[in-house]
Amino acid sequence: MFFHFVIIAFFMAISGVSASELASASEVLVADRPTDSASPIVVPKRALQFEAGYKYSRLDSDSANNDLHVLPELLLRYGLAEHYEFRLFASGW
Repeated sequence: MFFHFVIIAFFMAISGVSASELASASEVLVADRPTDSASPIVVPKRALQFEAGYKYSRLDSDSANNDLHVLPELLLRYGLAEHYEFRLFASGW
């Protein structure tokens, strides 16, 4: 888990993009659902986007009910160029 935080800190340090620059950008924030779907829209160049989620599902059968909780679901997106981004995702336990 520590490795994930090191990766996030690294990309934040090299991005050089301030929050005010991102706020004034003309691009709209497009969120994914980590491990479920991928957005066709790439984050802007040198922008960092971090997403986290929680998934709950239930399987009902005649003999038993099975609940599944997945936490955390993490996704890190970093814009490398106009049409390319780096993605790092992890699905919890």
